[in-house]
Amino acid sequence: MIGEKSASYLPDAQTPHRLRRLLPQARLIAQLRNPIERAYSDYCMHYRRGQVSKDVDRYLDAARTPIPRLLDDGFYYRHLMSFLRVFATAQIRVLLYDDIRQRPSELFRDVCGYLGIDDTVAPQSVEQRVKDKDTPVIRPSARRVLAPLKAFVAPYRQKRAFVSVRSLVARTLRYPPLSPALHERLAALYAEDIASLSALLGRDLSMWLAGDPGGDLAVESPPRRQAALGQPSMQGSEG
Repeated sequence: MIGEKSASYLPDAQTPHRLRRLLPQARLIAQLRNPIERAYSDYCMHYRRGQVSKDVDRYLDAARTPIPRLLDDGFYYRHLMSFLRVFATAQIRVLLYDDIRQRPSELFRDVCGYLGIDDTVAPQSVEQRVKDKDTPVIRPSARRVLAPLKAFVAPYRQKRAFVSVRSLVARTLRYPPLSPALHERLAALYAEDIASLSALLGRDLSMWLAGDPGGDLAVESPPRRQAALGQPSMQGSEG
């Protein structure tokens, strides 16, 4: 079984057509996260790399952002529809990050079943959570100064000496917070798309609009009927 993933496939309008032409029988999986959290997380990744400033309001303002993907990538219903116009419904499985956080082993087995592979041997790390945002890094201002040297030091990044020196200057970052006011504006931006996605999946996603700004949601959803896009039924295991 051969697979490949990329966070940039879903919002790219040409991807479903290229996939259909090259891999018409492919089984596709879309993993969706609260679009407000996704936008903020994307901003934090750019901030961690020294590519954006502390002005989070500017970058997550649809009228002012110089990086449209920060917001555009979160219109999941719009992007999924571009795939549904090309692929059969049975070829697309939608997973929610909320469920992966709460029931990783169950979701792992579901994906194995969807792909037709053995689900009895789960990786030991399936229950572990990795948060890149908390990984110590060199502060953004220093990264911008050192950027011209990136290609030069690339061959040495895994060397013990390089790792040791980096650990001396790397720190856990304090990210500019997502304010309640900005969260409210983002909720208004995504509200219509989320409502359409809820109808498509047969699942209430309104909790995405009322989350904890800048935090990770631990949402307990009531059992829902099995949805049109192969969303697994969670009856008996939720809430």
